Amino acid sequence: MDQRADECTPADESKPPAAGVDAAPAYASGPAHEAFEAGAGRRLVEQLTELVPFGLYLVDLERGETLFSNGGTSRLLGLDPAEARARGDRTGTERLLHGEAPGAGPGPSGAYARWAASVAGLGSAGGEDWGPVDLRLRHADGSWRELQARETVFARGPDGRPRQILGTVEDVTERRAVEGDLRAREERSRRWFDLGLVGMAVTAPDRRFLAVNDRLCELLGFAREELLARRWDELTHPDDLARAVLLQRDTFEGRADLVTFERRLVRRDGRPVHVHTAARAVRGPDGAVDHYLVLYLDLSEHRAAEAALRASEAQWRTLVTSAPDAIMLLDADLRVTFANRDPRGGAAPVAGLPVGDLVAPDDRERVEAALRRALQDGDTVELDCRVPQRDGELRAHVTRAAAVVDAGEVRGLALLSRDVTEQRRLEARLALAARVEGLGRLAGAVAHDFNNLLTSILGFAGLAQGATRDGPARAHLEQVVAAARRGAALTQQLLSVARRQVVRARRLDLRDLVDEALPRLAPAVGGGARLVHDRGGDPCWVEVDPGQLEQCLLDLVTNAREALPAGGTIRVGTARAAGRAGAAGLRARPHVVLSVADDGVGIPPTALPHVFEPFFSTKPPGQGVGLGLSACFGVVEQHGGEVALDSSPGGGTTVSLRFPAAADERPGPPPTPSRPAARPAPGGPRRGLVLFVEDDAPIRAAGERALVDAGWTVVVAEDGAVALERFAEVGYEVAVVVSDVLMPALGGVELARRLAQVRPDLPVVFTSGYAAEEALAAETSAPGRTFLPKPYSLEDLVAAVARAAARAR
Repeated sequence: MDQRADECTPADESKPPAAGVDAAPAYASGPAHEAFEAGAGRRLVEQLTELVPFGLYLVDLERGETLFSNGGTSRLLGLDPAEARARGDRTGTERLLHGEAPGAGPGPSGAYARWAASVAGLGSAGGEDWGPVDLRLRHADGSWRELQARETVFARGPDGRPRQILGTVEDVTERRAVEGDLRAREERSRRWFDLGLVGMAVTAPDRRFLAVNDRLCELLGFAREELLARRWDELTHPDDLARAVLLQRDTFEGRADLVTFERRLVRRDGRPVHVHTAARAVRGPDGAVDHYLVLYLDLSEHRAAEAALRASEAQWRTLVTSAPDAIMLLDADLRVTFANRDPRGGAAPVAGLPVGDLVAPDDRERVEAALRRALQDGDTVELDCRVPQRDGELRAHVTRAAAVVDAGEVRGLALLSRDVTEQRRLEARLALAARVEGLGRLAGAVAHDFNNLLTSILGFAGLAQGATRDGPARAHLEQVVAAARRGAALTQQLLSVARRQVVRARRLDLRDLVDEALPRLAPAVGGGARLVHDRGGDPCWVEVDPGQLEQCLLDLVTNAREALPAGGTIRVGTARAAGRAGAAGLRARPHVVLSVADDGVGIPPTALPHVFEPFFSTKPPGQGVGLGLSACFGVVEQHGGEVALDSSPGGGTTVSLRFPAAADERPGPPPTPSRPAARPAPGGPRRGLVLFVEDDAPIRAAGERALVDAGWTVVVAEDGAVALERFAEVGYEVAVVVSDVLMPALGGVELARRLAQVRPDLPVVFTSGYAAEEALAAETSAPGRTFLPKPYSLEDLVAAVARAAARAR
């Protein structure tokens, strides 16, 4: 044994030096080896060192030799003991034990010198242990292994410096790999936690936040440090806190490990945010809850989308339910799955009904065939149909159906049905009005001259009657007068059809007008039929021309009587209607209805569209000129009203005249009673001067004669211009002016205006065979102005002049 080995002093007296000196090494060389084998207990130490699972070695620092290494060291290096013994010199020790540090490349690197210097420094500092040290050594199979060594001073020299080092080494390659994998997993988990798209937190059973991620901080508007200093119950909306606490109690008491619920959290700025919460309880070995893993899913956008969807649905439902059209969805069997309204009226449910049940029976087959074509072809169809109402009325509808396509397959139909009844009625009225307009122009052109002619006939026939005693000649003259009056009535009907009459409207209760007219209508009914007035309970205030309306009533009653060849009942009804929502025109607002109904033969369907056309008649030739209903239509139109007719063969006929209800429900002023003028006695005093202006010479002559015979002084003029000259001559002696309206050079209305500039109180009697209402309404309504329509009799002329003069006094 080397003498220097004998001089070594054990570093720790508690360690038996004999055990270290006498133990037999697995490999050794040189004098130090011989000294080591001299101790007792070598075999025991050898057995013990071979049993440990790690490498054990003893190194002499001064010689740089490995004095001892066990089998575990050889196994770590992948060497058998003989080969390990061959590498036990200083170079082998440097290469095998300290040749490479972790991360260094292969080959000698002077690591032994650095290691020895470190151990010497440790010894000089008085320390005993060194390590753990991480090493990276090449295995015999060529792989690099991760080792970890721990060393302690085994013996010191006389100077107290470390002389021998005892060390252990173990292979930590697999452990480091596991630790690296664990660190990678922990890093991934940390990144997943911090970068999660939903809010995440770890909470304690006492509701403190133990960890929070960035998304939760962003969701609640807190910094991480602020949130970790709070409890989740402090951030829960007060209205939701009780439920959240109850669910946490379920986890405490073991009834649940995972709870999910919705609640509101309160942000840092005080605004609530809806979240879906999922909390899992993590329990310790004793089963008690250690902490919670909590996910917070922000429902704000979801709730906003739901609110927007609800608002959109509400808008859609409002739009659909308030639409005036019937909107329906049909399935492939043509059954209604949705309807915004019942097109038949009322509030009965429509869903589940076949669509064919909603149309008239005669239209069902045609409608269903068209809708099936739309289902088959995926096209849009449009068709006309009739929809029976619950009150029995048939309403005209235009229906449009479009295929509902889902994933390329036709699933049903979307159907829109529009009630066009009022529109069709309006179109019919406009068409009739267009046809009547042509007649109106013709009537206006004919009426003036024809009424002038009739006035002449009536005038001279009257003069002849006055000069003729009783006998055949006088009877013949009466027939002439009667024929002239019939011609005048026909002209008035033409003007009524053309809406060219002047309306003398008066406010009255329509019920009273009918009551007063019934006795005068009785002769038209005769004894074979019964005339009844169905007087409504509510007042029926209207503003109408009583004479024109009574003439309409006479025409309607006459038509009704002719529809009752075997007798029956004619009902004249008066009622006030409140108006109906969804209707068009006059029917949509308060109005008054005058109806004439019979239970007679009715009108054929083919004739219904033409009954209001002029000269159309269902009577045999010679039994009517077809102007009664046309004239009635014109009168009602001039009053701003509407006419409707309902009839079926064998089911009777009802004609309804609708007039706007008067705003003022008080009777108007009564009409001025018509009294015949008294003739002065022959040779008596003259009544005054009449300026008689007429462009028709025969009328002018007959009128002058009649007025002179009635005691008036008469100055005649053939037009307005001449009348101004005559007026300038006679001046203030004129008591009354009688003037035709339509004359060449200067008409009657303009003449009256010029005379009023000189004599504002001068009475004027206008006459005309045809004059537009607009031209006379303002003039004839002024004080001192009256209107005498042509044809008139001489008695009518004299009476009108007398009344005008009397009002001027």
